[in-house]
Amino acid sequence: MQAFSKITVFCSVVVLGAGLVAARPGPDGPRRGHGPQGGRLLAAALDLTDEQQAEMRSIRERHMSDSLGDPERVAHRARGEMRRLVRDPAVDEQAVLDAARRASAASEQVALARHRMHLELHAVLTDEQRAKAESLGDEWPGGDGPRFRDGMHERRRGPGTGDRLAAVLDLTDEQRAQTAEIFNRYAARDDEEDGEGARGLREARRDLRRAVRDASSTEQDVRDAAVRVSSEEEMAALSRHRMVVELDGVLTAEQRNQLAEIREQRGPGAFPGGRHGRPHHRR
Repeated sequence: MQAFSKITVFCSVVVLGAGLVAARPGPDGPRRGHGPQGGRLLAAALDLTDEQQAEMRSIRERHMSDSLGDPERVAHRARGEMRRLVRDPAVDEQAVLDAARRASAASEQVALARHRMHLELHAVLTDEQRAKAESLGDEWPGGDGPRFRDGMHERRRGPGTGDRLAAVLDLTDEQRAQTAEIFNRYAARDDEEDGEGARGLREARRDLRRAVRDASSTEQDVRDAAVRVSSEEEMAALSRHRMVVELDGVLTAEQRNQLAEIREQRGPGAFPGGRHGRPHHRR
């Protein structure tokens, strides 16, 4: 597979940044990385005709309402179920692994659908426009292109999670020491910046994004990249689940009940192992 091509990113930024197509809301839609000015600069840089811009808009609208819409909804549901199982200490590891595999299979379909959309966008450009896009390299206007949430992005555990946990559940000094040891041990693998597991997952996701956007990639290239992400995500899900199980083992029955009530009231992000791993403070 050739190196990542900037051309399909150009196409996406022109379509998104110029406001021709509204960003899709929700966790599996595109991020708003560029405003109208960036889109106009890119359209001008490539000298896109009104017809080209309209065609690109039509391509994106069709994919977002058809080939991308259903797979993204399936992937979103699958990942929500995986997160629910990851944070449930009563669930066995096989259930977590099965859920991670279902989520990965759904995300692979999203990646393939996006790659097909990028191929169509790429085909709208003339040879001269493609050459112009490549010649600009990293100097092209508008930054480094839109970044899509693909359901595979990293979750960051906020600083002070252990302290908030201790305060909310009124942990004893011994419990505080135990939870700190658990957090630190898993951070050695899962820390977003330094952990070996996080680096492997981040690199696999980067390679998948590149395969999706590169017009020279085949669908098998995309599938192969998705498989690498799947392997890393399965290990990450199991690691997070094991952390939740260990933390649960430190708590008393009363603290577990209190935690269950907090999650019920405030949602999955109210405790480590939830969606963002950031407990809310009492109001």
